[in-house]
Amino acid sequence: MIAIGNFFFKYRNWIFILFYAALFIPSWPIIGPETGGENYYLWPIVIGLVTTVAGQLIRGATIGLAYIVRGGKGGKPYAEGLVTEGIFRHVRNPLYVGNILMLLGGGHSCQFTGICGHRNSHLSFHLPGNRIS
Repeated sequence: MIAIGNFFFKYRNWIFILFYAALFIPSWPIIGPETGGENYYLWPIVIGLVTTVAGQLIRGATIGLAYIVRGGKGGKPYAEGLVTEGIFRHVRNPLYVGNILMLLGGGHSCQFTGICGHRNSHLSFHLPGNRIS
């Protein structure tokens, strides 16, 4: 377990890049006109934005409530002591929770904005006033 933890700590910056790259993997629509109504394309955008803002608020509250000496020395975790103040009383690493929420929100809203994956761009054909006859 320690070896796995050291591996993920050493390459933690690259792992999130891979998660962001995964946003470009084509996917199918989650909400369509049958389930979301006339303005079905707004639901994923709103849900995604709310999730992303929640992640950013968690990150802001974490940094604002507790001073964190973070980083590493020689590719290994290093800290002066265990942080148990603020949100760290409830979550082991709230910064990662915030990052993951922001990724999930971005991925959710990305599905209907047409910026990720070739199959997701179907929204450009379904937006009001932009339909193909």
